Formats: sequence, structure tokens, C-alpha cells
Amino acid sequence: MIDHVRVMYGEGVLSCRVRESSDGESRLVLHVDSAGCIAVDAPRDVSRAELKAGIVRQARWLCRQVDTARARHDGLTPREYVSGETHRYLGRRYLLRRLAANGSASSVKLRGQQLQVRCDEPDAARVKRLLDDWYRERAGQVFARRMVDLLPTTPWVESPPAIRLRAMSGRWGSCSVAGRITLNPVLVKAPPACIDGVLVHELCHVKVGNHGPDFYRLLDRALPDWRTRKRRLDGMVEQVLHD
Repeated sequence: MIDHVRVMYGEGVLSCRVRESSDGESRLVLHVDSAGCIAVDAPRDVSRAELKAGIVRQARWLCRQVDTARARHDGLTPREYVSGETHRYLGRRYLLRRLAANGSASSVKLRGQQLQVRCDEPDAARVKRLLDDWYRERAGQVFARRMVDLLPTTPWVESPPAIRLRAMSGRWGSCSVAGRITLNPVLVKAPPACIDGVLVHELCHVKVGNHGPDFYRLLDRALPDWRTRKRRLDGMVEQVLHD
């Protein structure tokens, strides 16, 4: 499969990474991540000409999204993982506090308004790894629990589908043809209402694999205010990914 394509537009070049569609989608789906990088989800048998034509059709929109994302990204302060920084969990901000382990096992714990990280090697890289692992573990727990609670809104799903966690740059989740749902673990930093919006979206894909009219009719019935939730999540994507 083609893995990269470049398209001339105006005086510049749009460079797009190509990914194989994982949910049976037959059309091209374009994404711009928080750093301003472009990715396009496409069927395996797509031709380079089809890719370029699809990108050209959306070129003006892509340029606006890239400019906006890069401006926001450039304004973010790089993480140092030191005490006093704030980090999100379920939409709320918590103060990071680094503590010496003093011989005990390394750990990450939520205590009041603090996210406490204990380790004997309190360098930024070590703290980041511990936090990433903690977020991933919490994500698995939160997503599984919310999935069970949401099943009454999606009666076509008889039991909670298998969930896989995978870091993705530009997607919160996806659903395979077999009904296996993949979720971005950093989504656990978003407010619960936004998490539920993503989960219901993917549960709707269990029944309808594309983004056609049938899919949106199903989504409207399952979660009538999904558009409000999506706008809220879209508006804080840089902060969620950065935090």
C-alpha cells in the first residue's frame, strides 16, 4: 500500500501520511493532528491518483487546519515533568508532585488535587514513563467501565466488545470489521462526557462500518447531543494531548 503522498497546492506542498482504513471505510478520511501533520485513511487498493484528487478537493480546508494546529502547538510550553506542572485526568487538572521513593517501589497515585509520582530516579524521562503507564492502566479501567454503562444506549451490541489501547496521532478511536474497538489511551485525560461520545461513536461502527447516513441516524438515536460533545473535545485536543 502507498504510505506517503505529496501534493502541490499554491506555493507550498501538502505532505500526507497514508494509513489503511481499519473500519471498512471505502472513502478517504483526512486528519490533521495537534502538531499540524496530515494523515489520510484510505482503502488498501487506493491509487496514487485517487489519493491526490481527494487531497486536492480538501486542500483549502487542510491548509487552514494545519496553520491553526501549528500556531497552537508552537504556543505550548514543552513538558518538563517537574513538581508544580498540571496534568489532566478525566477533564480535571492535577498538580504534579515528584517524591523520592526512598527504597520503596516506584508508583503514581492520585491524592486529593495532586498526581504524586514516587521514584528513585526522578528525571523527566523516568517520570514521563511512569505517568504514561499510569494513564494507560487507568484508561483500560475507565473505558471498560464506561462501555458497560453505555450498552443500554446501543442495544445492537449484546456484550462489551474487546478493547485495544494504542497511541494514535490524530484519532481517538477506531472499530475493525470484526467489531474490535481500538482507543487512544490519552482520551482518559478528557472529560467523561467526551469519552462517552467517542465510545458511542465506535459502538455505532459495530453495526455500521462507514460514515454514511445510516451511521449518523444511528448515532443520533444513541446519543442525540454527540455533536456538542465532539465540539467540546475538538476544542481541547491540543491541551489534552499536551497534558
